[in-house]
Amino acid sequence: MPKRVAANERLAASRGTAWLALLTIAIICWSGCRPASSPEPEEKTAPGQGNNKPPVQQIDPSARIKWGNQKVDRQRLERAIQLATDYMVRACDQEGHFEYLVHLDPEVKIHPEYNIVRHVGAMMGLAVAHQFKPAQESKQALLRAHRFLKEKCLGPVDGHPELQAVWSRPDVTMVKHELQAKLGGTGLGLVALAYLEAIQPGTTSKQDLRKLANFILFMQKADGDFYANYIPAQGGRVNLPGAWMFSGEAALGLLMLYEIDPDRRWLEAAEKAIYYLGESQVDVVPTVPDQWVLQAGRRWVSLVKESPLRQSRQPIMRHLVRTCQDMLADQRALQEDPRISGCFARAGITCSTGTCLEGVLNAWSCLPEEERLLKQQILEGAAAGVEFLLKSQIRHGRYSGAWTFITPLLSPDDARLSPHYQAQAEEIRIDYVQHPLCALVRYHQLLQQGAMGGEQPSGK
Repeated sequence: MPKRVAANERLAASRGTAWLALLTIAIICWSGCRPASSPEPEEKTAPGQGNNKPPVQQIDPSARIKWGNQKVDRQRLERAIQLATDYMVRACDQEGHFEYLVHLDPEVKIHPEYNIVRHVGAMMGLAVAHQFKPAQESKQALLRAHRFLKEKCLGPVDGHPELQAVWSRPDVTMVKHELQAKLGGTGLGLVALAYLEAIQPGTTSKQDLRKLANFILFMQKADGDFYANYIPAQGGRVNLPGAWMFSGEAALGLLMLYEIDPDRRWLEAAEKAIYYLGESQVDVVPTVPDQWVLQAGRRWVSLVKESPLRQSRQPIMRHLVRTCQDMLADQRALQEDPRISGCFARAGITCSTGTCLEGVLNAWSCLPEEERLLKQQILEGAAAGVEFLLKSQIRHGRYSGAWTFITPLLSPDDARLSPHYQAQAEEIRIDYVQHPLCALVRYHQLLQQGAMGGEQPSGK
């Protein structure tokens, strides 16, 4: 997930040094995380920071982004969605295991590892693609990935028969770590399984879905925050910095379960999580670029009339608005460079652009009428972001449909890239495809709904 230039003094004064740790983790995760084809990087800054750090730009959030009335050709958009879907299907082998990471240069050695949170994220991407255009190929790939998840990762929590979690096992992840269940893995696992239920009902029993949701509630604190991991060897719930990054995923999973299993516990726990994310950042400038809270917020708004905590609406909406404004400010700062115009990260990171587009395009649907200017800014910025993704997608060859970490519009040895990002530039990881794919599908949905006003796109 992306990064920004933070007001460190204000941050430290308002939330203490703990928030600095959280923001650092946010920056690393948003920017695409470490490359598996290289050793653990020492660099902890995100693109645009360190020696490549651009000057801080103070941008009036009410100022409209000037994208030159850019419009997206629908036929070209649909072709890109199909190419990305085909890549995801090819990447899912007969065992249901995704080809996690590859490099355009076959001489580059890939250090084997597998991330279970990204496995369920890829399942979500496949499900979104299948709902967009149902096909046996995408459905079967999704079912294979589900079988892998069920056989390798889903399991009980010892001593808690009412709980089930998505486990990261060292023999599966190929990384030396203790057996653990990450909040994000179970949260996104619930999202993926809820999507799959809409595609093939009965794939996962209601009882198992509820056990996953119970695990999320078990990991939640009284104030709405969460423990990050459950590690049996360390006594159970572990309170690590950066748990917020999983909170939106957990809230989204609970809300999607609530839509098919209306137990008020799911709704109330999700609302507490979203509310906490907002209130804990009241004095944080800028907000962390959390696309999951925007996705969860969209679903929460549609259910808010049923909520016993309706007083949460104003602070939650305020946080959703601020998050969108800050994301768009990041994007606007880059609009003068035609190579990366539309991107949300100075280094030309495609995945970060996909995640931010997912977030703001979902938020667009739940923003109130008084935020019509922001909604227009979102549509304008989204058109530019989609164009950036379309230009950056690989369209031919073995990796057709995928995106490299850094857009090919920039040379891997571009001066703005640190050595770490130069090494990572031509990598393709499964989530580098998942996020842009979901963003393009969401944009197409709004296109179909007529959100783009007078646009007359070509194609069907």
